[in-house]
Amino acid sequence: MAFGLRLRGTARGRIGEKVNAAAQMLGIEQLLNRRPSALSGGQRQRVALGRAVVREPQCFLMDEPLSNLDAKLRVQTRAELIRLHKRLGITTVYVTHDQAEAMTMGDRIAVMKDGLIQQCDTPMELFERPANRFVAGFIGSPPMNFLPAVLEHVDGAVWASGEGFRAPLDAFDGLDGQAGREVVIGLRPTDMRPAGAAGGSAERVGRLEGVVDVTEPMGPTTLIYLQVGGESVIVSVEGSEQVPESGPFCVEFDGDRCHVFDPDDGRNLCLSPGARPTQAGR
Repeated sequence: MAFGLRLRGTARGRIGEKVNAAAQMLGIEQLLNRRPSALSGGQRQRVALGRAVVREPQCFLMDEPLSNLDAKLRVQTRAELIRLHKRLGITTVYVTHDQAEAMTMGDRIAVMKDGLIQQCDTPMELFERPANRFVAGFIGSPPMNFLPAVLEHVDGAVWASGEGFRAPLDAFDGLDGQAGREVVIGLRPTDMRPAGAAGGSAERVGRLEGVVDVTEPMGPTTLIYLQVGGESVIVSVEGSEQVPESGPFCVEFDGDRCHVFDPDDGRNLCLSPGARPTQAGR
């Protein structure tokens, strides 16, 4: 960890301070006297991260630096990296497959698929206004649900209907005059609630009915896996909610929390052309 500092002629006392501070941040103080051959893969990865940190460069380039760490240490080191970035103000390009790391650490996130940038924006913009179905499915945990539907007009309002559900889409512009068009409706698990629960206005409430397949109590929340037609739908409810282990279950959702995607190219139909991010090159 000190090698790069020695090459730069850093004072010996300053080298010790920087190395010890980085080792404490990464939880490897007890490993400083070991040789690389005596370290595990995860320990070597933390040493490599420390070697970059002690130099305080103008830019960090990090390629999945936390991938070999256990879950507890990954959360701890992630928090330390956030503190380090705030303290040093150094531009960091961080590559990860873990969307939790991207959402918690990034000021701007570029979501890539097949070498192409699908969308580059702030974490909340990616979550609330995904440019296409791929971004919508990648950002968010549990992931967004996708249901095939057909647009229809009812009493001058636009609705999407599919097997086991109906969704009011009057909150969105650009869908008038497209009755009969096939679309894919996206619903986040956290945007649904048991039928009859408080929230939403009656004229803009959608309903989804399914059969409980599996429930996963998570403490503060419970995940319900519903079979709706041939699709599996995840619903997140309060942990105190009484949920049947099997049988029919009905949920409601506000129409303005829906996302509408083209079934062919996956683009979000509810983003205006000026607001829809363009796909960048490789």
